[in-house]
Amino acid sequence: DIDWVNNLAGEITDGEIVANIVGGGLDPTTVSSGKGFYNSRVGNILWSKVNDDRLGVIAPGSSGRNSFSFSSVSLVGGIGAELREPVITLEVEFRGKRISDSGNTEPVFSTATQKIKLNSDAQLTGEVLQRTGPFQNRGPLPPKVDQETTYTIVWSVLNSSNNLEGAKVTASLPSYVKWLDVQQPTSETISFQPSLSGGGDLIWDLGAVAPGVGTISSARRVSFQVSLTPSLSQVGEAPALVLDSTFSGLDTFTRQALTAKLKRALNTTLTNEPGFQIGQERVTNQI
Repeated sequence: DIDWVNNLAGEITDGEIVANIVGGGLDPTTVSSGKGFYNSRVGNILWSKVNDDRLGVIAPGSSGRNSFSFSSVSLVGGIGAELREPVITLEVEFRGKRISDSGNTEPVFSTATQKIKLNSDAQLTGEVLQRTGPFQNRGPLPPKVDQETTYTIVWSVLNSSNNLEGAKVTASLPSYVKWLDVQQPTSETISFQPSLSGGGDLIWDLGAVAPGVGTISSARRVSFQVSLTPSLSQVGEAPALVLDSTFSGLDTFTRQALTAKLKRALNTTLTNEPGFQIGQERVTNQI
């Protein structure tokens, strides 16, 4: 929104407002200029008496608002993946004419600038494996009541454009899931705090995460192993193995806290595993 007011004692005529929108973070195809005219070649929006009659003659004390909107480019994939510390700069100019005390026409000019820093796009993904991955798993598929089946959990973190610090992933294991204390790679830091009733809390301490991780370079990834011993009450279900997987970190460019959360719990559905068949995720009590 551009808010303007004539705070002079006399009229202003032939008013024009120009909004320059510049920066690699801008997606020019998304600019919506309202009553103004967007010139994509030079990257600005123009309002004048041609498309806004309020600007033809602006009486003392008169005010108004001109609005426009836009979106940033996607920082994951395409040209946005190459950006580092992206900024969109808005440079707004007002120009017009007034009659001076001496009776001469003189220009009226005013400017305002606003810089928009774009947060990095940090993403967390997770998958469950049983037949593949860095660990040898054991146990029946589908899982059976009172029998142990082990699974491999894989977390991956992606970060687009800015450096992150204090990054971590937190989650919890349900009471019926056991932490097996193995991980790959061992260079990543995972801690587990068991609960008295079973299960417990997990923290993956990533620390600093460089820009381009998962877009230009490989994602930060860690795998760990858990086991499930289902009970009769879970027959026909696909039990959750890891709950509330949440990424958090501080964007050092914008100084904003970033979060990303998996949309669902990681359960015994092996979506990304070759050979997985629907039904193998559900607990059975059959011999």
